[in-house]
Amino acid sequence: MMNGVIRSAVDEALDSILAQWNEAGSNWDTEGLAALFTNDALFWGSKPDLFIGHQIQKYYEAFPVKSCRFNFLEMKSVVLSPNTVVSCGVLLLSQVLVTMQKLEVKLRVSLVLVKLDSGWKIVQHHVAPTKGFTAADLVPKEIG
Repeated sequence: MMNGVIRSAVDEALDSILAQWNEAGSNWDTEGLAALFTNDALFWGSKPDLFIGHQIQKYYEAFPVKSCRFNFLEMKSVVLSPNTVVSCGVLLLSQVLVTMQKLEVKLRVSLVLVKLDSGWKIVQHHVAPTKGFTAADLVPKEIG
């Protein structure tokens, strides 16, 4: 069980990243999404390539998304230092595509977050399919 000080660091880190992700995701601001990461961040997303630092914006630019909402589910965290948190759990992505269709996907996620002078940033990001994930989970649904 985590003490209150450690729990506060975890909450601060996850809340900060989630708020920034949702702010940039609300209008699919790829520059804003990429700004969540350090300049040397390692990023394994849903594509087979590893993206590093400034390449991360290109990853987000490849998706035909109009807006996206991010939510953390079932997150477990370890505080390595007052400025470093490792978290893993489930990331729920609720996207509206440019075709005005909706896509909702749950992915396993692991993150290493570091607190810099500019605030919390992601230095390592990895997502993978959840148990039972199939290609049918990637079929967009009509909004309405």
